[in-house]
Amino acid sequence: MIRPSRSLLLAVLVLLTLAGVRPALAQVSQFTVNADGTVTDSVTGLIWDRCSWGQDPNTCAGTASLHDWQQALGVAVTANGASHKGHTDWRLPNRNELESLVKITASNPAIDTNAFPNTPSGWYWSSTPYTPGPAYAWYVTFNDGNAYAGHHGTDYRVRLVRGGQLFDTFDALAPSHSVTSSAGTGGGISPTGAQTINHDATTTFTVTPDTGYSLASVGGTCGGSLSGTAYTTNAITGACTVEASFTLNSYSVTPSAGANGSISPTTVQTINHGATATFTVTPNPGYTASVGGTCGGSLSGTTYTTSAITGACTVEASFTLNSYSVTPSAGANGSISPTTVQTINHGTTATFTVTPNPGYIASVGGTCGGSLSGTAYTTNAITANCTAAASFNWMGGGGPSPVNGVCGSAHNGLFHDLPPSTSALCASGTVSAVTGSGPWTWNCLGFDGGTTASCRADRAVQTYTLTTTVSVGGTVSPPSQVVNAGATATFTLIPATGYAISSASGCGGSLSGANYATAPVTAACTVTANFAANWMGLVGDWDGDGAATAGLYNPVSGTFYLRNANTSGLSDVVFRYGPAPSGWWPLAGDWNGDGISTVGLYDPVTGIFYLRNTHTPGFADVTFRYGPQQTDWYPLAGDWNGDGIDTVGLYVPQSAIFFLRNTHTPGVADVSFRYGPVANGWLPLAGDWNHDGTTTIGLYDGWAGLVYLRQTNAPGVADVIFRYGPVDNDWWPLGSDWNGDGTDSIGLFKPVTRTFYLRDSNAPGGAQYPDERGFLIMAPAAAP
Repeated sequence: MIRPSRSLLLAVLVLLTLAGVRPALAQVSQFTVNADGTVTDSVTGLIWDRCSWGQDPNTCAGTASLHDWQQALGVAVTANGASHKGHTDWRLPNRNELESLVKITASNPAIDTNAFPNTPSGWYWSSTPYTPGPAYAWYVTFNDGNAYAGHHGTDYRVRLVRGGQLFDTFDALAPSHSVTSSAGTGGGISPTGAQTINHDATTTFTVTPDTGYSLASVGGTCGGSLSGTAYTTNAITGACTVEASFTLNSYSVTPSAGANGSISPTTVQTINHGATATFTVTPNPGYTASVGGTCGGSLSGTTYTTSAITGACTVEASFTLNSYSVTPSAGANGSISPTTVQTINHGTTATFTVTPNPGYIASVGGTCGGSLSGTAYTTNAITANCTAAASFNWMGGGGPSPVNGVCGSAHNGLFHDLPPSTSALCASGTVSAVTGSGPWTWNCLGFDGGTTASCRADRAVQTYTLTTTVSVGGTVSPPSQVVNAGATATFTLIPATGYAISSASGCGGSLSGANYATAPVTAACTVTANFAANWMGLVGDWDGDGAATAGLYNPVSGTFYLRNANTSGLSDVVFRYGPAPSGWWPLAGDWNGDGISTVGLYDPVTGIFYLRNTHTPGFADVTFRYGPQQTDWYPLAGDWNGDGIDTVGLYVPQSAIFFLRNTHTPGVADVSFRYGPVANGWLPLAGDWNHDGTTTIGLYDGWAGLVYLRQTNAPGVADVIFRYGPVDNDWWPLGSDWNGDGTDSIGLFKPVTRTFYLRDSNAPGGAQYPDERGFLIMAPAAAP
């Protein structure tokens, strides 16, 4: 580090004064403080920032910020970009300019504090490089006014200057020189192109080869040194160049070959990065080549091509001796041994023993070639897969001809009992003893040197035919089946429209839903299926006396049977209404507000309601479509709005949603809501449960025998819950006013017996009409 003494500076000043030169050291009269926060030096003409960088620009209060040398040079760039104090030509002062601020009669700080208030007694960077050391630059300390050379990485303060004159020619911003970098093929240099570098400074470039290339050299006119990928120039004293060049890598591919073959070329190959190498691999006769090593690649015929080469690697050829299959065979009247396929190495021979039956002579052919000596047959040298086929001929000489055993027609047959006929067992030869009880085996023995045949037959499986008989009202699928003994069969009962499954029997089976499964079958048998009309119950005030009674609907004949008392007996009103047979649903309601319930029908296929206002045959008085077509939704009827007229509704079991309509017209639901569980098999019902004149809904769980009544047509939990009827039943729930007290209560209809069980309160207990045994409506004898 250079540290000029203060006495040396004073001596210089004396010499300058004697020479008539005014020294560039500050006196009070030199400086004029300007309104924009700058200070003008009348001697040098320089315009200074009154405050150190980092202080308040107006008052110079606060602490001056610290910067390394490169950052200090960048402060001027930042100030110009921000038009600091209205100017864009700020720069870092050179050493002589900065020293012109030193006040030799002051110290700590050695500066005019009137012109430059709050100046720290510390170090300030100049823009002047220190020529003997490229990593150093000059700074001035304002505690004693001396100048020093400091390392670029040290943090000092900054005061900016603009305008005026320059005191020397080594300012960091001028002069500067252009350093132009370039790179050849195979890599890059960064930064690229022309860089502006201060005089006597150095600069560093990063030189990066591409994949598969290496850095050959870094030249040019700048001079410098390379460390790893970093190239640092010498001190720059004029325009110069940095030129990087690269060479494509090449690698050694080393071939080798084991015994019994060769590889060509045999010498180490020098292969450029990314290229492949090709070798010819030649096995000796009778050998097969394979190639390994570290290069990777593929063998096609005798040509081995490596994968793309990215490093030194090896190609290693090896060779294995071929082996082949020799397949022996022997015709009738003799044998060959061994009988199995032999695996024989290339160029060697195989030996077989060939033995003819008495009276026969052997010969051997096939594709192997060879010679028979006595009973020993030796092949030629094996060079491929081949065969050795022995055959045998009768020697003759007046003796009897051989008779071969031949299986009869029973061979490979299926029988309940094996045929006893000898000719069926053997077409030629003598029958041996038959063994087994199905399957059976026996031999047909040849004689006079003839061969023996092995024969067999299997037991046939016993089957039975199952037939069906079906009553009116349905079908059975399939109508018959052929079943193996001991197996079971299943039939599906399919009711016709308006009918239900009544019973099924036969073949020791049982009915589950629509499926009838037999017991294990031991003989032919018949399944009998019975169907009956699917009678449906409904209730209403048929005679307008204020009390609801029961009725029946036969979908097969389309006939209604209405009774005016809740006791067993014949129907009081009988009439046919609607198509027959049909899959339509019956319902009942006071459709016109006259106090009398009449019937209606709902066709789920078309979604149409057909309502009738009298108990007589005829056409519908009111017809309209409501809801979707082709559904399994349940129809309901009730006075949903309390206006004295019953209208319809629909219940969707899959979503547990009720859709209620207040008029007998098409349209969307006036009220819709979800109530109860989804797709749980519960059945809907409706009634005025609380005597308020409005019909609301309910649900019946036949599996548990529980009733869930709701007193408003809105979502929510049940207002009334009680058990009624047996558990696990398929009965239908009913709701109406059985005793004329204005409050609807629960009832049940049992389809199998056509029995009604009605109760006068919505609470647990037994039926009350006429007693807990219920009642049934007896249709006329002529009714279907």
